[in-house]
Amino acid sequence: MKIGVCTGNIPENIEIIKQSGFDFAELNCKAVAASSKQELDRIMKIDFNILSANCFIDHKVVGSERDDNLIKDYVETMMNKANYIGIKKTVFGSSGARKVPGYMTREEARSQVVSFLGDIVAPIADKYDIDVAIEPLRFGECNCINTISDGAEIANRVNHPRIKLLADCFHMFDNKESFDILPEYSGLLIHAHTSRPYPPDGSDNRIFPKTNDGFNQADFINQIKASGVDSCSVEARAFDFKADVSKAYEVMKQFR
Repeated sequence: MKIGVCTGNIPENIEIIKQSGFDFAELNCKAVAASSKQELDRIMKIDFNILSANCFIDHKVVGSERDDNLIKDYVETMMNKANYIGIKKTVFGSSGARKVPGYMTREEARSQVVSFLGDIVAPIADKYDIDVAIEPLRFGECNCINTISDGAEIANRVNHPRIKLLADCFHMFDNKESFDILPEYSGLLIHAHTSRPYPPDGSDNRIFPKTNDGFNQADFINQIKASGVDSCSVEARAFDFKADVSKAYEVMKQFR
């Protein structure tokens, strides 16, 4: 399994991830879309695998504000640039974009997500040879697509080979979902995020893993590997990016 780290489109951070021993960096889709060719070329000069990108979209995909033409233009631009720098997997978390407004039912919102992914995103993703992984988010962060089964339902309704599923350790932990269910979704799961959820200081956050931090990464990683997932990014709050990445590598390298 390839191991990576989520970061913004920050060349210095990408260089740190590379030098620390990780296999790839995961960027930000919105930042990729907004980047100039010169900025993208600077990232490419680092000569490191940019496998994935998260934070798929800000534009509303649920509700009366949805503008399909605006969404289509954005996704086309983002995926064109993502393809240019070699990105193969994008992550659709985007809690604000899929938030269910009070005047809609949950099912109406899910139907809009299905049409967004199936009618707009999938053809563009196919064009650029890029997969899209639906990311279920914890209940406290989003009111649409929270559990692994929620994400699988949406992916199955879209029924397109480019639309798949992601498992995130932090969101599953917060939702009290068992990691043991993950092998049931083999074939849909294509990517994962991990962290040290809810560190001992009691903060409502996730931090970079480190040795003896009180959380057994194998409990999560072994299940995603059993699901056929071949890539996992550390996604967490950094206090000292270089030090945190280095410590995380010492934990994550055993899972290759």
